[in-house]
Amino acid sequence: MRTMLLPIFLAFGLSLLAAAACGGGAGTAAALERSSDDDDNDTSGDDDGSPDDDDNDNDNDDDDSGAAWSEMTSGTDVLLSGVWGSSPSDVFVVGKSPTSITLHYDGVSWSPMPIGANYGLANVWGLSPSDVYGVGLSGSAGAVLHYDGTAWAPMPIDLPSDSFLSGVWGLSSSDVFAAGEGEDGPLIAHYDGASWSWTNPPTAGVLSRVWGVSHTDVFAVGQGGTTLRYDGATWSAMTTGTEGFLSDVWGASGSDVFAVGLDETNNVTVLLHYDGNAWSSANYSVPDFGLEGVWGSSSSDIFVVGGGNQSDASLVVHFDGASWSTMQLPSGITGTLMAVYGFSPTDVFVVGDEGTILHYN
Repeated sequence: MRTMLLPIFLAFGLSLLAAAACGGGAGTAAALERSSDDDDNDTSGDDDGSPDDDDNDNDNDDDDSGAAWSEMTSGTDVLLSGVWGSSPSDVFVVGKSPTSITLHYDGVSWSPMPIGANYGLANVWGLSPSDVYGVGLSGSAGAVLHYDGTAWAPMPIDLPSDSFLSGVWGLSSSDVFAAGEGEDGPLIAHYDGASWSWTNPPTAGVLSRVWGVSHTDVFAVGQGGTTLRYDGATWSAMTTGTEGFLSDVWGASGSDVFAVGLDETNNVTVLLHYDGNAWSSANYSVPDFGLEGVWGSSSSDIFVVGGGNQSDASLVVHFDGASWSTMQLPSGITGTLMAVYGFSPTDVFVVGDEGTILHYN
């Protein structure tokens, strides 16, 4: 099997660059230790841990819409960890491991975009074709790049050494949030349209992703079940009931939020739901699998992606508002799927290991 990722998908490749550049930050290195070198793990049998039982079968739940997953030609074997687009013909993908790459899809084909040799991006988000933000690492410190429709350029941000940024989301070009880790623990940065500032919120561990519904209602998730909520003035810790690593967060509203990840202690998926009052299990669990990304077009159309913790199996799960079901993927697709983004219930992109890009349409 291929080397699997800690649910800090955001930083697997970036940490290698940091380690080479500065010997590796202690916090980052400790957070990136989960990998496997068992190349002999057989995933072909009935006991491989894949979700093939009656409750999580592999029946294709594409039938009602007529849509299906297909593999796209990416032209790379790099681990792809972030995807965002302004339209189905304007999609950006970023990745880093073993080399950095940024790709763009114009509705016909994928092509590489130059970003500079010193940068590696872990996540991407934007507002329009000419207002796109990528976050990651430059040398040994976190970095933010901006795409203006013509070229990527670094944005001034004075982050500490041994830091990285792994998640980015915003409401406008004057209200953008980024999350990651710094010398003193978790780090959240904010752009007000003029400059970036950053703070260390009151929690421990790495932050992976950030998402929100307004400037006064923003969520960030990460290591040890960490979930933070921002009210426009203060970041406060929330109780999730898990110590697993939360890889991503998305919601249909501030009272309908999902967080996904991996409970490493019990080696099982983590899928949580917040109803506006408390976090609870979303009633989906698969042994030996971790969840990496979540996105939906509505509360009754949610896609979650991930992969085998001790195998190279890929996983896409769909929620229709009532139940979760495993989706059928093209033959030969393997490796962890890292991120998902779409434009409608039948126009969704997924990216992952070894340059994998899937399109649901």
